[in-house]
Amino acid sequence: MTEYPDSYKTLRRNIYVMRNGIVADSLRRGGCPYRLIYGVNLPQLTEIARETGVSAELAALLRRDKDLREASLMAAMLYPVEELTYDEALEWAREARWSEDADILCFKLLRHTAFADRLAADLCADADRLRRYTGLRLWFNIVSQHPARALAAAETELARPDALSQLASMLAEEARFLMNPD
Repeated sequence: MTEYPDSYKTLRRNIYVMRNGIVADSLRRGGCPYRLIYGVNLPQLTEIARETGVSAELAALLRRDKDLREASLMAAMLYPVEELTYDEALEWAREARWSEDADILCFKLLRHTAFADRLAADLCADADRLRRYTGLRLWFNIVSQHPARALAAAETELARPDALSQLASMLAEEARFLMNPD
C-alpha cells in the first residue's frame, strides 16, 4: 500500500468535506466519465488550491488518481507553471477525459506557459475532437495575444467535416473583433 504525505491527505480531506451530492448527480447525468465525483464546485476547488499552494509533488499525486473528478481538476490548479515543459503540457492535454478537464487545464495552467500558442496550434491539428476542443479553448485564453493565429485555427476547424462548429465560430468572432474592433 502506498503511503501518502500528510499534505496530500489533508488536501483530499478538504476536497471530501466540500462534496455536494446534487452537483455530483448532475455531473453524472451530464456524462462526467469519472468513477468518483464529489461534486465540489470550481470556486471551492480554487479556494482549496489557493490555501494549499503550488506543489509539483501534490499535483503529480492527484494526476495519478484517474478515478476522482476533483483530483484531475486540482492537479492543474496546483502544478507550478514554471516547471511545465511543452512535452508535459501536451501529455496533460492528451489525458483530458472530458471538456471540464480541458477547460480547467487551459485556464488554470496552460495559458500561463510561454508556449501556449504553439501548444494550442498543435492540439487544434490533432484528429481527436477532445484535443481539438482543448486547443480551441486554449486559443480562447490567449486570443488577445494572437488574434490572427486564433482566427486561422478557428477557420481550419470550421472546414473540418466533424467540426466543433459552435466553439470555432465563437473563437473566430472574437478574433475578428480583436483584429478589427470598429
